[in-house]
Amino acid sequence: MEIKNKKNLPIPVQVSNEKQTITGFGKKEMRITGFSFLIAIGIGIITFILSGEIIVVFVPVIIILPITVMLIKKDVRNESFINKVQVILRFSRTQKRYEYVYHNIYEGD
Repeated sequence: MEIKNKKNLPIPVQVSNEKQTITGFGKKEMRITGFSFLIAIGIGIITFILSGEIIVVFVPVIIILPITVMLIKKDVRNESFINKVQVILRFSRTQKRYEYVYHNIYEGD
């Protein structure tokens, strides 16, 4: 027997498709943050070698790590800031439809 009035079930907004350790922060985000931490430490070591000051090792970590977390942490709609920028850029490249009617003021109607 077939159901005639088949209804589509909506997907709830606050349901994530992956397991998250912290709200909006899962394994993928942890890997990206760890990788950016290693890059920041590498930059810090290079600046330490060039300058000789121990404090410059921590400056890239203090700057790069919070920026990375802010860019990749997902909100309640399961979108990060980078995803939102991608959607905006994709929309800006699509063809827009402008309703335009030609009207010459020097010609009669």
